[in-house]
Amino acid sequence: MRRVQQWLTNLRFFELPKFSKAALPPFAAISPKIRVSSVRGYVDLIDIHGVAGWVLNEHVALDELAVHITIGTEYLGSARANIEAPDQIDLGLPSNARRFRFRFPHTISYADLPRVEVTEGATNQPLDGGFEYFRSYLAKKYATPELGGPYCLFFEASANPDPLAKHYHVTVAGDIRVASERASHVQPCADGEIRARLTLGLPTRGRAEGLWFYSPATNLGFRYEATIAEPSDDLIVVNLSYECDGTPFTMPLTAIPVGDLGTECATSIPEPDMIKRVIGHYWDAWTSYVVGGWTNVVHLDWMCQKYLERSLAELDTILDWGCGCARNTQPLIKIAPGARIHGIDIDPVNIAWSKQHVVGATFDVSGLFPPLSFANDTFDIVYGLSIFTHLTEPTQDLWLAELRRVLRPGGIAFLSYHGEAAAYSREFSVDMIENYRQRGIEDYVVDDALTGVIEKEDYYRSTFHTTDYLYHQWSKYFDIVGIEPMTCGHQWFAICKKPS
Repeated sequence: MRRVQQWLTNLRFFELPKFSKAALPPFAAISPKIRVSSVRGYVDLIDIHGVAGWVLNEHVALDELAVHITIGTEYLGSARANIEAPDQIDLGLPSNARRFRFRFPHTISYADLPRVEVTEGATNQPLDGGFEYFRSYLAKKYATPELGGPYCLFFEASANPDPLAKHYHVTVAGDIRVASERASHVQPCADGEIRARLTLGLPTRGRAEGLWFYSPATNLGFRYEATIAEPSDDLIVVNLSYECDGTPFTMPLTAIPVGDLGTECATSIPEPDMIKRVIGHYWDAWTSYVVGGWTNVVHLDWMCQKYLERSLAELDTILDWGCGCARNTQPLIKIAPGARIHGIDIDPVNIAWSKQHVVGATFDVSGLFPPLSFANDTFDIVYGLSIFTHLTEPTQDLWLAELRRVLRPGGIAFLSYHGEAAAYSREFSVDMIENYRQRGIEDYVVDDALTGVIEKEDYYRSTFHTTDYLYHQWSKYFDIVGIEPMTCGHQWFAICKKPS
């Protein structure tokens, strides 16, 4: 068994041979599937680059052993099973068992992994262990934490007024996970809802397409259409109601400014390049910057009430750490008008824009490393969205210690991170996932979003954490009192409380 594990560890798909489609009969010419007891085999390893395993057919000469690989009805190619398998023979297989390795003619998506099928060449019979076996293996090996709240991501959010009726016609569409091990009965809803319709089962988009390690039946595209009474505060909040372990809960899905507030927000949007440096590629400025920012802050307010037992409006001091071009700071000013709000960022261009266009908060450029200019025990909360997703491990430790210093005793740092779901939905190879799981953090890939903006070009990374690592490492600085999945994106929040 050790040799089997070693073989899997040493395998690299870029070394695998490619077989042309002309090398063996085209898919249409392959014989119908016939169940033959003499055929055995397993898919030992599969990722977006290729597949490998072993096969046995006692009625076929060793030099004729082969497998065919398909995705659905698409024939990808064939591979000769001509690699000796002494490790399998040692485990009791007959001496004519042979290994195969096949590199896909093109990189496939993780969403297509469940559709890959490997069949024995002479009979077109599927191998005993296909992707379902591999997925159950991964489920045990790479256990993805089931969090209390549902996964949900919106791509569209609009509210169109009906002046005569004083109503708004609201549409929110995106991807939603309607059931998990803990959360179920997920349903969008809104205050002042007069009528509503929810459509489920639409094609998924974005990162939900990559959640192949969850049952596809639970990941659905959705469209929520509702007529909602005009809100008194010019803010429409669409929530998610759901049950967690049988207990009903409600959490924000999205927040849409309307009326005078919406008009004001539309006049304070930075240039596209500035937004892109903060959130990457985006759909449109209104949805991504305005609606996205308000959604983040309404979600933050919900977390404050849950973990601090105070709303944002009841706080004295707030640090928007990594504020960028004030995407979240602007709604923070509106929701917490009595608080002293500070925004800092390493991007001097975005800070300059924020100083010029945003009233009600102070802004400063931060160094790439601590210290900050604030005194000890200054802030009630620190909000850090998509900051630790871009830092190396040593840099993270420095900033965790610094954030602990500037927080008041009992204060909370709400810090987002890329967890297991985000990591597995990316196009990582099996080797990269192995490294990520063993280390607990993946921080070596450079992100070029701030190239030319900051002086240290390798500072900004694309970083992923395991939740076990986060509890182990970050608890050296904080009490980790909770993990919250983010409703408007693929990041999770670690709720980090400074001991009193």
